[in-house]
Amino acid sequence: MCGIIGIVSKDDEVFEDAVTSLMSLQHRGQDACGIVTNVKDEFFTKKEMDAVHRVFKARDANLLQGKMGIGHTRYATQGKGMLCDAQPLTTKINPKVAMAQNGNTINYFDLKEEFQKKGKHLETSVDGEVLLRIFAEHYEQHGDFFAAAKHFMDKVRGAYSIVGMIADKGIFAIRDPRGIRPLVLGKRGDSYIFASETVAFQVIDHDYVRDIEPGEAVFISKDLVIESKILKQEKKAHCMFEWIYFASPNSMIENRSVYKTRLALGKLMSEQMDQKDIDVVVPVPDSGRTAAIKLSEDLAVKYREGLIKDKYIQRTFIMSSQKTRHDSVRRKLRPVISILENKSVAVVDDSIVRGTTSKRIVRTLKDGGVRKVTFVSACPPIKFPCFYGIDMATKKELIASDKSIEQIREYLEADNLVYATVDNIKNATRRDVCMACLTGEYPEPVSESQQQCLGCQRTEEQTTLDTKLNVMIVGSGGREHAIALKVTESDRLNKLYAVPGNPGIGQVACCHDIDQNDNEALVKFAKEKKIDLAIIGPEAPLVNGAADELEKAGIRVFGPNKKASQFEGSKAFARRFMKKYNLPTVEFDEFTDFEKAKAYIEKQGAPIVVKADGLAAGKGVLVANTVEEAVKFAEECLKANKFGDASSSIVVEECLVGEEGSYLVFVDSETFKPMVYSQDHKPIYEGDKGPNTGGMGAYSPAPILDGLEKEMEEKIIKPFIAGTKAEGIEYKGVLYVGLMKTKDGLKILEFNCRFGDPETQVILPRLNNDILDVMNAVIDKKLGAMKLDWSEKHCVSIVLASGGYPGSYEKGKEIKGLDNISGAQVIHAGTKKDNGKILTNGGRVLNVITLGSTLKDAVDTAYTKINDINFDGMFFRKDIAKKELDRQK
Repeated sequence: MCGIIGIVSKDDEVFEDAVTSLMSLQHRGQDACGIVTNVKDEFFTKKEMDAVHRVFKARDANLLQGKMGIGHTRYATQGKGMLCDAQPLTTKINPKVAMAQNGNTINYFDLKEEFQKKGKHLETSVDGEVLLRIFAEHYEQHGDFFAAAKHFMDKVRGAYSIVGMIADKGIFAIRDPRGIRPLVLGKRGDSYIFASETVAFQVIDHDYVRDIEPGEAVFISKDLVIESKILKQEKKAHCMFEWIYFASPNSMIENRSVYKTRLALGKLMSEQMDQKDIDVVVPVPDSGRTAAIKLSEDLAVKYREGLIKDKYIQRTFIMSSQKTRHDSVRRKLRPVISILENKSVAVVDDSIVRGTTSKRIVRTLKDGGVRKVTFVSACPPIKFPCFYGIDMATKKELIASDKSIEQIREYLEADNLVYATVDNIKNATRRDVCMACLTGEYPEPVSESQQQCLGCQRTEEQTTLDTKLNVMIVGSGGREHAIALKVTESDRLNKLYAVPGNPGIGQVACCHDIDQNDNEALVKFAKEKKIDLAIIGPEAPLVNGAADELEKAGIRVFGPNKKASQFEGSKAFARRFMKKYNLPTVEFDEFTDFEKAKAYIEKQGAPIVVKADGLAAGKGVLVANTVEEAVKFAEECLKANKFGDASSSIVVEECLVGEEGSYLVFVDSETFKPMVYSQDHKPIYEGDKGPNTGGMGAYSPAPILDGLEKEMEEKIIKPFIAGTKAEGIEYKGVLYVGLMKTKDGLKILEFNCRFGDPETQVILPRLNNDILDVMNAVIDKKLGAMKLDWSEKHCVSIVLASGGYPGSYEKGKEIKGLDNISGAQVIHAGTKKDNGKILTNGGRVLNVITLGSTLKDAVDTAYTKINDINFDGMFFRKDIAKKELDRQK
């Protein structure tokens, strides 16, 4: 059950009316909301996982421009609760089509299988996407709205009210042949609106025109020309639960007042109750109130508001999981003890579905001093699942499915239990209604296999929503510590493990001394600990195929597979790919023979860059200022095996002149989302002098890349994704693009197949999203609909290194002062713990991370905090972010 609106105006922008009308339908769904508007052939979209009033602000009028639009507020009966499943959904074909749906498609899995057999990829886990594509693809081929709507009705079975929009043409509505879900039309001057309920008209001063007929399709052009046809109509079966619970009391459904229906239920129920020993009638706010008022009148028993609702807790029935409902019910209602104490109370609610809410209400009343509780349900016992858009898709979750009324009373711990009857519903609604959830008689037949599929899907999705995740981080460096800290912020985390981890990670995770490059050991550990998600940090396990082996074992993995990791595992492979797909690369050649490499270097001259082809922990690169330096490094690689197998082949490249920037993006093989920009400092000494390291510090945001978003997207990322598809590579994870800003534009220095280090340390503290949601979206190829939210603060990381790094250095030096740090994050990159002491165990030992409202604030704080840390030989660059600070002067 969801709330939908579609609005078109001849003269006025529709943003304000769209938001206001959608807000009036918030009671129909609170999981997510969205609006799409249109100008010419462009759609403008905003969707978020939140309530309407928190998502849309006045400033969004600048984004959501146009004189027509559609909106949706979501109550999830399908999908995994992710932003990509939020509606409205849109197409990329021309003319573009947008659609929002209220209802459920009972043959969804059959339709989904048809798409998949044709090799078509679905980006969401909701039936709305299939419905959109069925309509849009037929419309694209034939250009006839009513033909597409008829094709839609012939293909789709179930309950649906649809609002949609065709770019630069108009808005439309389609209602299922039985009219199970409601849909109405309103008008104000030169403006029309489709909506789930008439309450949406009242708040924007539109008048009710009529209900959309079952099986009817209506198109309203941008010039307000209205066309309509009834394409397919069957016996009407309007959902009775709309009158009982879902709809606002001041709405009309099928020209029948919701308020009057609920009054009628109160009157009818009074006829089967005895007022003796009832001192007061109390409603369960808000949907039980109307029936309670009439019940009180007809029983001649006083009415009181004995339960006060916390206005910040929303409707519990439409919450996305049982756990969420249970937790919210505990906080939702508070008794008014002064009018309840020692009274016999008749408490009136709209229905009893699972019993969770009802049992808690009885307990709340008795805790408030009530002597006797008669629980009154304005709906008969719900015994059968609903497959048409109400979130009760499995029989086992319905308390009345296998319990008698007396057994339910005992479970609720009520003294008496009174239900409305099926005849009460018929007499109160006075309409042809669907009562399948009461009688098991489904007006739109649902086969046993369809029932099983729909029930299993929702059970699985709710389990996913309720279940906390066991997460394993592979790696032992600063990057992995930064990831671990971000993961601990997630509401979805159950247990966090790290292999092998480090002492810093050990403060927030269970570390296990397992070789990160031993795939068999990783899989065995993941199975033992029932890992739900593995996050692979370093490049070596990725290149070694850790993701492949874990996925074979049925474990979800964030990180590219072995084939995709070639972009970092082989510099030559990456350069050949860039050249083949016309990415902004450099002149280069690759060699396994030293003499040929020497001849090439001497011919090209200096400065020149020599790289070991394989992985060398960030040290296999030399920017040579002389031919002699380059030749010597090439000889060390090819003849002396300076980096082992990694240097059995080398790449020799032209030397670029300019300033570096780091561009990291999340990629799900289909789409991408860029992270905030950062800048690394690779040379060991101030002024960017000396040999390269894995990185001596970083800061974010890095304005060096500002204004180049379009160039990076069009010339790098889109060709990269297209190229990987052409090569049969499924790239899912993080793509790190090292860039040089030259006088000739951007050039790619390197690709890495994971989070950067130390860039991760300054990027993740600025991410406001739940990192586990982002990673799951990447794994499920649902990144496109996710909006990344970034902090405006500046973040700086300064690396504290061992003396002698990146050459030889001593380990085992005690680190002092770590317990004295506050106002900064200390990331462990190369440490170990021995007899309670933290010792150095690598070249890059620690990162000091600080946030500030300005870059200068962050830098100054970081350098101040470093003064409190000390170990023998400690070294750090004192000019991190200096270039940018100088530019700001």
